[in-house]
Formats: sequence, structure tokens, C-alpha cells
Amino acid sequence: MESQDRDQTFVIGIDIGTQGVKGAMFRSDGHCIAEYGESSQLLHPEPQAITEDPEFQYNSVLRVIKACLEQAKAQGINNAASKVAALAIDGQMAGIIGVGKDGKAITPYDSWLDTRCAPYLEKMRYEANDLILGKAGTA
Repeated sequence: MESQDRDQTFVIGIDIGTQGVKGAMFRSDGHCIAEYGESSQLLHPEPQAITEDPEFQYNSVLRVIKACLEQAKAQGINNAASKVAALAIDGQMAGIIGVGKDGKAITPYDSWLDTRCAPYLEKMRYEANDLILGKAGTA
């Protein structure tokens, strides 16, 4: 461990991707001191359906953060969690999770890979393409 690591703050970046959750912990100079990742569990409950369990996704994020903090501790950085100045998280594009009033997931995460909506998208393009372009700028 470099002595400068003992007294500085760190940033943890998390990528919740299609293939898995990856994370890394960085010093303020951009040097990576820890990284960890684990695979996603894509579920296929019916034809054309691709979903994920939101609870599994959430717990994957927690495991990745914990692994990064444990790696920092193994390098002699004590109380690493208290030295994290920021947590940056990004997620998959175009997926959706239904959430209840209590903030908890009430549906699986419908992945952007899920193609069950394809017939509806084609119908929307056929019937409302100009309206969609006018309001959203893209269809």
C-alpha cells in the first residue's frame, strides 16, 4: 500500500450491465486499487422474454461494493467505507422494473433484450410514427 492511500478519499464506480455487475475503487488520482465483478442471471420465463430478478441485481451491487472494500482493507486501507467520497452507478439501457409505494420491486426487471413488445412497437411506428417523431425527436 502506498502511504498516500491511508488519508485520502476514494470513489467506487458500479456498472450494472447485461452480462454482469462490475465495480472498481479508485484513488483521487484515478489509480484503480480494487475491482470485482460477477455474472448476471438472465431468466427466460417464456419465449422472447428476458428478465432479471431485481433482488439479485441489488445484492450483486452490494457484493461488488463489499469485495472492493475488502480488497482495499487487504492493502492496509483501514475504514475504507468511511473514505468513499462518491459512488457512481450506471445501469442497462431501456429496461424497466415495476416499483411499489414502498420503493420495492413488484415485477421482474424486463431487460432491453426482451422482445415481447416488438409487435406493439411496429404498430406504433405504423400508426403514430410522425406523432412520436414530433414529440420525442426519435422513433
